[in-house]
Amino acid sequence: AIKAVFPQIGFMRYPIKFVTLTMFALPLLAAFAVSRQTAPSDSPRAQKLLPGIALCLLVLISLIVWLAWKHQLPSDDWPATWQNALKRALFLIAIVAAIIGVCRVKEFKLQWLLSVAFLYLLWTDVQTHAPNLSPTVDPSVFAPGLVRAELKLNPTAVAGEPRFMGTAAALNKIRFTNLSKPESDYLCRRLALYDDCNLLDSIPKVDGFVSIYLRETADVIGLLYACDARNIDLPGLKDFLGIGFINVADPTGEKALDWINRTTALPLITAGQKPVFADATNVDGLPVHDDGHGRARQSRLRPPAGGLPSARSQSLCLCR
Repeated sequence: AIKAVFPQIGFMRYPIKFVTLTMFALPLLAAFAVSRQTAPSDSPRAQKLLPGIALCLLVLISLIVWLAWKHQLPSDDWPATWQNALKRALFLIAIVAAIIGVCRVKEFKLQWLLSVAFLYLLWTDVQTHAPNLSPTVDPSVFAPGLVRAELKLNPTAVAGEPRFMGTAAALNKIRFTNLSKPESDYLCRRLALYDDCNLLDSIPKVDGFVSIYLRETADVIGLLYACDARNIDLPGLKDFLGIGFINVADPTGEKALDWINRTTALPLITAGQKPVFADATNVDGLPVHDDGHGRARQSRLRPPAGGLPSARSQSLCLCR
């Protein structure tokens, strides 16, 4: 029914996008609430409403701080949590005091000053509740080729290059680390190939930052990183995915910018390359079983690097 009246909201195909409507509605509702609160009223209930709401919010802030202290996670920054909560509580008290002051003072000049102070407090609260989410940096940090030069890779991207894979520990370290200088912070993320930072250097990697993964792709990447987080190595899968570079093994993630070479990675382009004819009962020293359809299969992921041709078994063709 809503879409029939407002067809423009047809782009909202995910529930989270309905927050857009809330973002537009909340400021208007807040303006109506302030207007009603500042209107003259002799009702004791109306005079106690705003302080009561502020008191409830202060109790909620205290509860959140207590829970954050009681159940700290390894990646939590407890000092930043309680300091930010204290600042928000002070802003809340100051904003409520400004509104109450506008209602009670009679002099127009004081009302005007309190109104300006109210708007200033609101804006300052919004600006300081979190670090700057849209910092600006010098354009040079986005120059293509910086990471290729640092890692001594081929300056020009070529088809079939081996993939990079950041370990779970390294990704967590980068995710929860913020440097004070935006330029240094972003350069570190570029060197770690975090999210889509690899695109500036055209460096292939296993994962990426996309809104939706194909189910099969998500299953493979999920398995890879779930095992890596538990220190379970899957060399065959990594070889099959063409992972030629991986972070140095370090459970703390401190070496998130250090990469080592994996020499066993298979080439990414494999179709039609190097047909290998081998004995029908044995391929590269491993037994071959008939799958019931006249085809041979092996119980391992990595195909053989080579084999001896055999006229008797040319019907079995393995492509590397």
